[in-house]
Amino acid sequence: MGTIYDIAKLSGCSPSTVSKVFRGYDEISDKTRTKVLNAANELGYKVKKSSSLKSKSNLIAVIYDDWKGFSHPFFSKVLDSARKTLEKYNYDLLFLRTTPSDNIKEICIEKNIDGILIISTEPRFFNDYKKLFKQFPIVSLNEIFTDEYSVISNNAQGIHKAMEYLIRLGHKNIGLITGEQEQVPGKERFKEYRECLNENGIRFSKNLVQTCKFYNYEEGYSIMAKLLQKSKPTAVLVTGDYLCMGAIDYAIKAGYKVPEDISFVGFDDIEYANLFKPAITTIKQDKEALGEQAVNLLMQLINGKRPSKKRYLIDTELILRESSAICKHSK
Repeated sequence: MGTIYDIAKLSGCSPSTVSKVFRGYDEISDKTRTKVLNAANELGYKVKKSSSLKSKSNLIAVIYDDWKGFSHPFFSKVLDSARKTLEKYNYDLLFLRTTPSDNIKEICIEKNIDGILIISTEPRFFNDYKKLFKQFPIVSLNEIFTDEYSVISNNAQGIHKAMEYLIRLGHKNIGLITGEQEQVPGKERFKEYRECLNENGIRFSKNLVQTCKFYNYEEGYSIMAKLLQKSKPTAVLVTGDYLCMGAIDYAIKAGYKVPEDISFVGFDDIEYANLFKPAITTIKQDKEALGEQAVNLLMQLINGKRPSKKRYLIDTELILRESSAICKHSK
């Protein structure tokens, strides 16, 4: 059986046009539609839905990173919220991995997907699937795309709340462990960190900043070792709770008391943050609101509406626990 690319080549049409024929778009002429369907028939391609009428499948694809899987403590909660919201619209979910990527587009077309939710932190993803944006309504839950619809936490607001809190506690040597600067969240968090320092008359030091890629415990542990080799922070803002757990454990192993010697503030407010010892002061991302807003936005796009803005920010909240305290070096 041929693929849509084989059909496109045989019919002399673009893959996008072939997709529109199978999805029943009215803008396709009868002549073009006939050419595509004849080519599909010749290649033995099975068109599962009528091409004479555009119909909805009530199926949403969720494209996610392999390394996250379904057990990710943050995104699993966001997806659960999205699933519950989709049920209200009588929609189901189809999960697709970003690797291997070769057949995702074809699967979305064959399944007659109505829309796509993307959970990916890979910058390469946009280039690999750029054409998807021209064929399907798409909403991203982690902003790595340019000029596309996204629903994300207000990163700048979260960093501002954490920094102002630590500064009020008397901390000036505040370290930052954040994401790579090639990604929008990493850029925004780093920018707000520097602005908060500047607004409070605190000198910026590159030795107090480390970047991460995977946001996991092991990375937090190793990065904290590097940070302490270059600087002596009295507080560290870590943009992921798992990262923060690793960082805290290394600091304790190295002989520091938490929070007496070093205060820590995490980011996400995953369930384990409250169970960890010491319980982690953190910036809460509203996982329920993220999933609900993403689905509501996607439904608008599926129904032909074009919202006035493309970037939707969800408020964050500072959660105070045991990992932070007044700086003992403050005057």
